[in-house]
Amino acid sequence: MAQTVNTTEMTVLEAFAQVRQQVVALCDQRRYAAAQLYLVGSGFDAEDQPGLWEYVARRATADGTDPISHKIRTTLWSKGLRSADLAIEEARHFLDSGDPDSAGFILESVFGQVPTDRDARHLMAATLMRRAESRQDRTAPRTDREAALRLAAELDDGSIEETMTVADLLRYSGELAKARDLVATARHRFPDEMRLVTRAARIEEQAGDLEAAMAHWSHIAGHSERYRVEALFRLYELNERMERPAELEAIAVDLLAAELTLPERMRLAFITGRPEAAHSLARIAASGGSEGGQISFEEGKAMGALLLDNGDIGLLAWLRRMRVPLGDNVKSALTSCGFGIRPDRPVPGSFAEAVQLRSPDFMVPLEDFLDLDPKPAGWPGVGKRPDRILLVNRALSAGGAERQFIELVRALQSAGYAGDRLHVALFSIAQDRGHAHFLPELQAMDVTIHDLGTREVTNPTIPAMVSAATEALPRGLRNDVRALWHLISDIQPQGLHGWQDRSAAACGLVGLLTSIERVVLSFRNMSPRTRRDRQLIMLKALFADYARRENVVITTNAIAAAQDYANWMDTDVTRIGLLSNAVDVARFHPGIAADRRSEISAERPLRIGGIFRLALNKRPELWLRIVAALRHTHGIDLSAKIFGRGPLEDKLRDLANDLGIGDLTLAGNATTPEELYGDMDMLLLASRVEGLPNVLLEAQACGIPVAACNVGGVKDALLLNGASAGLLLEPDCSPETAAESIALWLPGALKAPSANRVKFIEQHFSTRAFARSAMLAYEGRISESGHP
Repeated sequence: MAQTVNTTEMTVLEAFAQVRQQVVALCDQRRYAAAQLYLVGSGFDAEDQPGLWEYVARRATADGTDPISHKIRTTLWSKGLRSADLAIEEARHFLDSGDPDSAGFILESVFGQVPTDRDARHLMAATLMRRAESRQDRTAPRTDREAALRLAAELDDGSIEETMTVADLLRYSGELAKARDLVATARHRFPDEMRLVTRAARIEEQAGDLEAAMAHWSHIAGHSERYRVEALFRLYELNERMERPAELEAIAVDLLAAELTLPERMRLAFITGRPEAAHSLARIAASGGSEGGQISFEEGKAMGALLLDNGDIGLLAWLRRMRVPLGDNVKSALTSCGFGIRPDRPVPGSFAEAVQLRSPDFMVPLEDFLDLDPKPAGWPGVGKRPDRILLVNRALSAGGAERQFIELVRALQSAGYAGDRLHVALFSIAQDRGHAHFLPELQAMDVTIHDLGTREVTNPTIPAMVSAATEALPRGLRNDVRALWHLISDIQPQGLHGWQDRSAAACGLVGLLTSIERVVLSFRNMSPRTRRDRQLIMLKALFADYARRENVVITTNAIAAAQDYANWMDTDVTRIGLLSNAVDVARFHPGIAADRRSEISAERPLRIGGIFRLALNKRPELWLRIVAALRHTHGIDLSAKIFGRGPLEDKLRDLANDLGIGDLTLAGNATTPEELYGDMDMLLLASRVEGLPNVLLEAQACGIPVAACNVGGVKDALLLNGASAGLLLEPDCSPETAAESIALWLPGALKAPSANRVKFIEQHFSTRAFARSAMLAYEGRISESGHP
């Protein structure tokens, strides 16, 4: 046992030497706690001899005994002894412990906001990144833009790790161009560093340049054994977004041939639509893994996250019972749901039973799951309009549904909702992700806007009931519900309107948790089953639960869409009302084109236009073949122009040349009515699937004749009577029959009064008509206009 030193019998210098010798000896024996006690017992206070205390802390840290070194550093810090080395070690401790706020405080206290010390600067960047990632109510982190720019300005020749961290800070703050430049410069310094290529790929993904991102991932897949598998997964997901089935099959074959870990094989099974294969892999994990040994904690954690996001809550409960390591988030979800705790929620006794217990199905009916008192029959009654309404949408991207969301706001303003009575919440309006296309229009209106992606929550605490209802949900919905719950708790609206399926899923659940009197859920053009949306298909039971609630009104914008959703949810179609699209007739009107074609025999070519994404479901190839037949078979002098971008753009240009219409114009995504319709004589739409197409409404509002395949809600969108009527083509028409029908219909359509088309739009799709239907929904009435 070490002896304390009697410093009265020797000089201070001798005492210091003896104490130091004893401290070094104790540290050599890895007795760091004893060394600290020896310092205390010898009277060598941290304030008087900080060097000895820091020595013990450094030795303990180097040996992996961080609790002792942290205790010593805490003592030194409390004495006001805050050296650079101590601050760096203490910040690293807090960062490793999952406390980025404390780490940031330590660093700023010693180094300021922009450290000149390289280690401190790297830690500061990592701290800011970890702080952003810790926000569990966001699907993507959002970092501090000013802090990211400050750190980037000081980064002249940083390490690869620091460069990547600062690049992440920049891209998650919206500074994509600066992040791209930073990574490009670093790649010149480190040309063989594949981690920088992965950053470049992710930046291009975020910027929406999927072709550039795929080029980077392809390079990684071909040149890096370490990152090849992840690159193949990213290529699969990007090609799926680009609707390229041949490429998907080839990548799947490459992944099957690769040496994948158990979690990677499970991930492959899920993304290729084979959940039963993923479940079989989970069963293998329960038996010790494919090699016959216990799977690692990291493997179990990765598998747990995949299964949780896929809704396999019963399988997770069973795996935990089988002592498979799954990670803290899974344990928390199972505990919140009461598995093995509540009598009515036993852990599944077998694998077969476990795979049948899925989330959110097991939560339905929600009142029983959450032990809520039932509302009185008929609550909240019909006819009462909410005083304050919250509208919720994913984003304000350049899309038809987002355009209609803006029209909804405009319609509600015309009905008297403005200022504090009308709030709008967006899960993201990030400019760098393309989520803010319509933001300027929204900002020009008298409404209160909430950005759920950046909104700071005053009290992040989640009540137990909310946790029970959310922790077992798939990740995206889980985060949406949390973010929305905090906002609704603050502003307390009486009406809640979820726009599009994902927002509707969150609004329905939060509406129940907060007892909002009126919830309106406006679904998309096609059910998740029809459009094969794997993430939303698993929410079928939740949507069906919403449909039976008396305070919930469900709407679609077309009869065909209502029937599609009713079939998917196994509910009566009369339970779904109609909230048809609206056109701003002040913006879309016949006056935007001064030189509209009135007959085929005029001197200039007939101008045929198309406005659609260049993707398979829009059938651009059929559109081109119809136009080619009009030119070559029916002798119509025409010019063709398509507004749109998409994965088939290059293929479409080649086909146009082959068909003899090489003068086809692909104009990209125009924005103003004048750009879109100013020089159009006729609009043609040949989609395989559609909802209620805005382009048909807008074209008719401009007085333009329209022809479209009779799919989805197209029939609802067309004037069908009289000489000014639009032309309904067969859903699966051939180019030849479609061209023949158009050639017979078009002369009369061009000569017919355009005013009849305009009147049809004003009567059925004006802002006033839109507001009227919305008010019926807010009163709890279901508009059955057009139902058979």
